[in-house]
Amino acid sequence: PPLPAPSLAGRLAGRLLCGSAAPPSPPTSGTVHPSQAALLSEQCILVDTSDRVLGAASKEFCHRADNVRAGRALHRAFSLFLLDSGGRLLLQRRSLLKLTFPGRWTNTCCSHPLHTADELQPSLGVKLAAARRTRLELGLRLPPGQMEHLATIVYQADCDSTGQWAEHEVDHVLRLRLPAGANEDVQRKLWPDPNEVAATAWLADAELDDFVAERRAAGEPPTPWFELVLSSHRHLLFDG
Repeated sequence: PPLPAPSLAGRLAGRLLCGSAAPPSPPTSGTVHPSQAALLSEQCILVDTSDRVLGAASKEFCHRADNVRAGRALHRAFSLFLLDSGGRLLLQRRSLLKLTFPGRWTNTCCSHPLHTADELQPSLGVKLAAARRTRLELGLRLPPGQMEHLATIVYQADCDSTGQWAEHEVDHVLRLRLPAGANEDVQRKLWPDPNEVAATAWLADAELDDFVAERRAAGEPPTPWFELVLSSHRHLLFDG
């Protein structure tokens, strides 16, 4: 009899990529891995719900659940969606070392602009931050000037069962489409940092729902902002 068709995850196995080094061991419960602890003093941009700048606070302050619940940790963020010239979206699975939503699947790169002159700039600042973090996490040099601003979302979510960490962000949704002929160059240069990224996958729009469902069943659910963008702005990601 014919063999059963492989699952979507099985068909994608050859397209799942990991960092060049062996993945690091996750930290013991209640501890912070040194690679993440080094980032806790970074200064995020505090904003109001209209994204007006209110000041600066450390990454640690902005992600402490008590500060989030008290309404004093809303900060600016970005979510970059990189599509190849054929319309496939680059996803990443977050490293198990991450403080917030470790091991979850999400869009290409998501992080925070810093409270610096460059990254505070209206419109351009979040794109500069996206270029900086994509280079750090994935080894890719992407042109911020070619990134499109699609939407802005606001969300709040607890990050783990410990109740220690949470997110409350004004998240700028960015898209970058690779020009024809650039796919192979980007795939060759894709080099995830295992402290940040556990795996990557390129997916067409038609494959996303099955992939997310299968990874959720396997204990690797999507991040809340990724789900929110897919439910509310998916047509913007893949159209145009």
